[in-house]
Amino acid sequence: DNYISAEELESLGLDRLKVELNTRGLKCGGTLQQRAQRLFATKGIPLDQLDPTFFAKPTGNNKSKVKK
Repeated sequence: DNYISAEELESLGLDRLKVELNTRGLKCGGTLQQRAQRLFATKGIPLDQLDPTFFAKPTGNNKSKVKK
C-alpha cells in the first residue's frame, strides 16, 4: 500500500518480491520488472477478484513420494 508505482516496488529486489508474491499464491517468476508489475497490479484488489492467470499452478508437492 505504501508504493505508488511498480517502479518503486522494484527497489525491494527480486527476492523480496518473490516472497510477497508467494505469500499471496501468485506466480513469482520473471524479471524484477515483471514481478513488480504483477504485484502492483494486485494493489487494492481482493485475491478472489484477480485474473486467474496471476496465480501459480499447483505443483503437487503435497503428495508424499516414497522411494523403495
